[in-house]
Amino acid sequence: MALAPGTRLGNYEIVAAVGAGGMGEVYRSRDPRLNRDVAIKVLSPQLANDPAAVGRFEREAMSVARLSHPNILSIFEFVQQNGTAFVVTEFVEGETLRPRLEGGPLAARRAVSYALQIARGIAAAHARGIVHRDLKPENVMITRDDHVKIRRLRKVAVATDGAVYPVISPKGDSLIFVSGGDRDMFSAPIGATTATPTRLSGNETGGKYFGPTSWSSDGALLTGPLALASGHYAGVGVYDLGSRRTTEVSSDKTGGVQWLPHTRRLLYFTNNGTQLVVVDYATRVRTVVDVRLPAPATDDTFAIAPDGRAIYYGAARAEADIWIVERK
Repeated sequence: MALAPGTRLGNYEIVAAVGAGGMGEVYRSRDPRLNRDVAIKVLSPQLANDPAAVGRFEREAMSVARLSHPNILSIFEFVQQNGTAFVVTEFVEGETLRPRLEGGPLAARRAVSYALQIARGIAAAHARGIVHRDLKPENVMITRDDHVKIRRLRKVAVATDGAVYPVISPKGDSLIFVSGGDRDMFSAPIGATTATPTRLSGNETGGKYFGPTSWSSDGALLTGPLALASGHYAGVGVYDLGSRRTTEVSSDKTGGVQWLPHTRRLLYFTNNGTQLVVVDYATRVRTVVDVRLPAPATDDTFAIAPDGRAIYYGAARAEADIWIVERK
């Protein structure tokens, strides 16, 4: 049953219902102690009576609460009292990304701004072993001043030494990440419960350790930089998930490598971000693309459009610079 305005829930007063989902209902509420509005997500009565569901709800809330990032919705506390379980978060004045998209094409600068904010928030979560299993416009809030807030993050796996930038499979059912001083690589399923990571063998070749940054569209291969034990970049590698073997495909030094969509070609910036390189994995042909970059690119901060016809990259000279490379 929905809570009526004015209802007291712990230290909070319900103001109005603002939404509902599979796990419960969300209310705009008032925190009189700090004189601020908050959002409260109340677990449904069915789930509130399930100890396992409540435990999972609490663990996930507390994991996300440890994150502190401007593009992730802040969680303040988890409360369980009188048979009711709820989580308290910041209240965002604005709307989801969905109506913005339905209103027509976004201006290029605004679209890139949203994309970069989402990427930064997701990267911060990945660094803590937390992934978003349902990243869609409805779960991206846009404030009145165009600031992005990602909501409904959930914990799925944490390695003993901390997960570092997991890569999600094309089907969204598993992830792979490095840990243990960037020398060990793990995989974990993305499911309804917290998963136990499995160590993957074969991520070392010639004294260099592979770190995944991109998953091929068919799910068979990973690509990413190779690094020495010292942490210095020393090449580009491809990891075959079937044979559990890493192959060095280039000696170029770079911090980020991406597959071109639906191809066996990989792409990266090198030479201090002044060159764009494409390598054909099958033939090992390395091509330097003459794009006449207006500014050096940051090696690991770029994204490829789904159709492969545009690359968005951040310029090394200033964080605010965003450039677009288009294929004619």
